[in-house]
Amino acid sequence: MKMNLKHRIKETKELLREQYLADDRPWVVTFSGGKDSTTVLHLTVEMLLELKKEGKDKKIVYIVSSDTRVEMPVIDKYFFKKLEEIKKFINRDQLNMQVAVVSPDVKESYWPLLIGKGYPSPNQNFRWCTDRLKIKPATKFLTSLSSKNRSILMLLGVRIDESQVRAKSIEKRDRNHRGLVKHDNVPNAFVLSPVKHWTNPEVWSFLSKYNAPWGSHSDMMKLYDKGAGESDCNIALNPESPSCGKTRFGCWVCTVVLKDKSMENMLR
Repeated sequence: MKMNLKHRIKETKELLREQYLADDRPWVVTFSGGKDSTTVLHLTVEMLLELKKEGKDKKIVYIVSSDTRVEMPVIDKYFFKKLEEIKKFINRDQLNMQVAVVSPDVKESYWPLLIGKGYPSPNQNFRWCTDRLKIKPATKFLTSLSSKNRSILMLLGVRIDESQVRAKSIEKRDRNHRGLVKHDNVPNAFVLSPVKHWTNPEVWSFLSKYNAPWGSHSDMMKLYDKGAGESDCNIALNPESPSCGKTRFGCWVCTVVLKDKSMENMLR
């Protein structure tokens, strides 16, 4: 459905506000630094700033990111710089938010498994890297968070417009009366996809026209331009996310893809 961008922004922020005030469970915004998760975080922070003025920002919002420790150096540099910008902004404006970066335990990280335990290089039939480097560390952290707070609501940057496969995957999932999906792996965790109906042009228009509360999106857009990529490797707690081997910005050690076009373009 075509929609005016300003109306799309207003509609999404109203949805976020309504869901935030509906209960007292903490929020988790999964943030990869890519375009979709950035859009979700941008809109969430703006909504929280409005609630803060009204004295209604009562519950904490966690920004949870994943560090596999084998990302491309240029992506790593951008990602941690962006997280520092966000942390400084949160401290300056005293927002009820907290940043958490999850990583695999040393024994479960890439090189100890590959060289130490003799795992074969990840391939299409045995893609152990996604599970060990992303899913398990994040699941462990979020399960602890959910247990401590009895329940959490996760905000994911998934969109129907990404592909037909993604659209079918999103639409077939059961939703409760508030439109929330129960998470597959984290007990008492629910999922909300606030930009589900946003199109690619809407996402790019939003990011190019509006600076985030913590700064410009120009550095991220330059990375996409240099990598000629259209998707980011989201934190793998997203039930609808594809495996990282098929995305543009993957790990520099990736042996699942035959040719890393993103890295070639970056080098060029």
